[in-house]
Amino acid sequence: QRDRNELYPIVLDLCHDAQFEVRAAACDSLPSICECLGLEITMNMVLPEILKYLTDESTLVKTSSFQSLVRISNIFGNCKKSSFAYLYYFEGKIFH
Repeated sequence: QRDRNELYPIVLDLCHDAQFEVRAAACDSLPSICECLGLEITMNMVLPEILKYLTDESTLVKTSSFQSLVRISNIFGNCKKSSFAYLYYFEGKIFH
């Protein structure tokens, strides 16, 4: 548990890196971390961060964050679909 709690902030810092390649790689790693963190932490902490990167200046980062969202939804696919319903709320704020 301690390692998981320490790993997420490090990856999150990398998501804020000045280099777009580093941000994209960090976004790619988030689904694997989410498997360890569980649904609640993923929904409350990780997904809001990933949603921010959908509007990144780099197309590579945008693509990586979208692919991460798809992978995370597949990881937690056995959960109620309503767990991901709030994504539509954020989508409206980001894309409209």
